Amino acid sequence: MSKSNAVEYDPKADILTINLVDAPHVIRDELLDNDIVLGYDEKERLVQIQILDASKR
Repeated sequence: MSKSNAVEYDPKADILTINLVDAPHVIRDELLDNDIVLGYDEKERLVQIQILDASKR
């Protein structure tokens, strides 16, 4: 995994994105009750985690 792309923060959208693999190809998202979005690839592997409203946590 490329460390420079593993964790990204978008201050405008206030979203923290954690990529668990290089260049994840997310085909399905799952929004959890706590405003965390899990991204899965075509093989149903977890490849990305997004934390919404990250600065408020």
